[in-house]
Amino acid sequence: MATPIGTFSDGSWVLEGGPGIPRAARLGRMGWDTVGYLRTESIGAAEILVARRPHRSWYGHEWARTVAPNHVVFAPMPTAAVGGDLLYYTKGDRFEVEAYRPDGTLQTIIRRNVEPSGIQGGDVEHWFDWRISNTDLCRDSAGFRRAFDESPREEFFPVIRALQVDADGNLWVKHYRPDWQEEKRSLWSVFDATGQWMGEVEIPVVVAVFQIGTNYVLGMREDDLGVETVVVFALTKTR
Repeated sequence: MATPIGTFSDGSWVLEGGPGIPRAARLGRMGWDTVGYLRTESIGAAEILVARRPHRSWYGHEWARTVAPNHVVFAPMPTAAVGGDLLYYTKGDRFEVEAYRPDGTLQTIIRRNVEPSGIQGGDVEHWFDWRISNTDLCRDSAGFRRAFDESPREEFFPVIRALQVDADGNLWVKHYRPDWQEEKRSLWSVFDATGQWMGEVEIPVVVAVFQIGTNYVLGMREDDLGVETVVVFALTKTR
């Protein structure tokens, strides 16, 4: 099922097509699936493919006497955003964002020299403890532990976590940090529509950033009891 993720300047919708799990489930790495980014004049009208890019990395593990697919732990986290006449996409494994025009032409690739952080043994255990404490997997924690232990190991963390486009058409790229560190301040690199780097912005503790305006950032903050509050931060631009 395709999901709307934004609109181009002419009002046409950009949809993210539903990726599929690789058909042949097998033990070990199963490779990457892909996702299509589509353009349509209106929801339900004819769709035109803008780009097809990698989506998630899968592996197969033993579960209930069969082979079940799962995402590779710490694999890159591809994501996309739309602003103006550009579809932005990143695989997330390096600081590199592709910008596509509505006709599918690759207009530019935005890069910064940001080195990925190496994954240590303690990071793997931190992730497992965080995942168990934040989901209902504890009902079969032993089975989840087996699946976790069978996951291929990545050498480096991803570099990019998310993309957003502000009201002025600037691209905001969120630097990756592990899930259990998401309560800390988030770091974003900001680029103009030509791909020129404008600087870095630190955003105070929020669960999610919903909207970036000309002079504000709208987000959600969560307290120690899990109570969510909508917050607005002032944004002062130097240029």
